[in-house]
Amino acid sequence: MKRIFTFFFSLIFTTASFAQIGGGWDWAYNTGSISHDTKYIGYNANGDMLIVASTNAASYLGGTTVTVPDIAPNTPGQQSYLAKISATGTTTIIRSFLNPYFTFNVATTDAVGNFYVGMGYSAFGGVPINLGNGVTLDGLTKAAIVKFSPTGVALWAKSFDLGVTHVPNITANLEVLKIAFSAAGNIFFVAAANNLTSSPSRFSIIKLDGNGNTLWTRYSSVTLITQAANYNKDKFIDNDENVYLAAYTSATSIVFNGETVTAPSVTLDSPAYSFYMSLDGNGNKRWSNGFRGVISNLVVDKL
Repeated sequence: MKRIFTFFFSLIFTTASFAQIGGGWDWAYNTGSISHDTKYIGYNANGDMLIVASTNAASYLGGTTVTVPDIAPNTPGQQSYLAKISATGTTTIIRSFLNPYFTFNVATTDAVGNFYVGMGYSAFGGVPINLGNGVTLDGLTKAAIVKFSPTGVALWAKSFDLGVTHVPNITANLEVLKIAFSAAGNIFFVAAANNLTSSPSRFSIIKLDGNGNTLWTRYSSVTLITQAANYNKDKFIDNDENVYLAAYTSATSIVFNGETVTAPSVTLDSPAYSFYMSLDGNGNKRWSNGFRGVISNLVVDKL
């Protein structure tokens, strides 16, 4: 059985990924700032290791180097890419994008090796972001889910404003925090709007079908902060499409999809309140709870 081991530390500026062919650990590590990030490593049905990463310096994958050119003098570019290391150790950069206006946030794959990537973006100057194959993204301050084929061809892209209206000169970021592909062929993702003071859907859970059509949306009216290491960002649903979510906030209660969930009143030093809940595959709440303190992570075994 293949195992994935990911660890993070800050020393120099690089992203790297390695595969030990014939068993053992497959692993990736990030060093430096948040601009150097391994978003996902997983496997297709052939045992090839699939990698989604982003960097503004250089990446090293099994002996292959990805170097990012400057977009202007003394202005580093931001490169997001899809890569594969075959079961025999051959590294292939499947697709790469040099664009300062978007970066991949999260990713997952299906059994045949299609990539599903979540990101926040802004298409400035009214110029759409061209992903190739007639697939584009336009608009300002949006989140998007993009499906790429195993060879890196963009198949479709869907954008979401999460109820946020772009305001000039106001810094606002939409970010996809988690994404998962279900056994039934649907896509689930969690997205949030940051640095906003008045948004009706600041934290959303959305289900799409295999063609990117929205099946349902559930949201919280209070800012929630999710905690999840990179290697857990596609592990929040089970094989029955039940969704599990854990997050924390400074509020003592949240309104999630019109229903109030309150944390118990406990005298503790922690200023944070955590909430955890589960939805079924139709978006209906199964259960929820809250407590005083911080949830550091949540992993779901797909059983």
